[in-house]
Amino acid sequence: MHKLPKFSRRVAVFGVYGTIINQQAGLKPAPIQALINTFEQVGIPNTPLLESLIVQNIEYRGPLRVARILYDENMFDYKKYLCDKYGCEHVAVTEIHEEFIKQQYNILCMPEYTILAENFNELVKLMRSKGVQYVCLTTDFTKIMMLPVLNSMAKQGFKPTYYVSTDIVEPIRIPPCRINAICKFTGYEIHKCFKVGGTVNDISEAELAGCYGVGLVNDINNVISKDRLLRFGAKYVINDLFDLNILLEEHNEKYPLK
Repeated sequence: MHKLPKFSRRVAVFGVYGTIINQQAGLKPAPIQALINTFEQVGIPNTPLLESLIVQNIEYRGPLRVARILYDENMFDYKKYLCDKYGCEHVAVTEIHEEFIKQQYNILCMPEYTILAENFNELVKLMRSKGVQYVCLTTDFTKIMMLPVLNSMAKQGFKPTYYVSTDIVEPIRIPPCRINAICKFTGYEIHKCFKVGGTVNDISEAELAGCYGVGLVNDINNVISKDRLLRFGAKYVINDLFDLNILLEEHNEKYPLK
């Protein structure tokens, strides 16, 4: 019987939101909606300007994302209002970020925001049949945020071998540490891993770790462009997760690993 060709890479690492988990059609991505809810909660109504600033800065992590939105020159009056409310800029940014964490957790508890990518379970089965031994995740979500996400994925038939959230590794929020933690868990070196992600943070993580990075652009996570993912180090950019199957076979023919 004809055997399926084996992938030379043994560890698949996927980003979470915007890669294998997305929101229901017609809804805004969870981080964007959570920031809108956060600013409304602290007294800043949603406007086209605010939403534009949120989208522009969504790639930044932690309090820096909030700070960049508030420090925009068009937000001067709102920043002054928040400084008066919280006492100083630093406290305002910290408090708003803490509120964001709560809002994002609440949104991730809603099943319509944690829909597993179409045919992802079939892709995992195919990858395993071709030699991928571990299917892992890295995410900017915290462990607490990941609880409803993992629960939702399990109900949809997928359970990762291992995952690393932003607060599991030290030093906190240094992206390569997450892939390095997966390598340590699986026992494989970095060159036998590949990372697939639909955000700049996903691709930057792969690039900084020395991992083979594949960008994903589709109709759901189209906040980011193909050119931007390539600029941040993606070796290839695909439009559908199932394209990964063909891509890896072609890559293995050119660059076989022992």
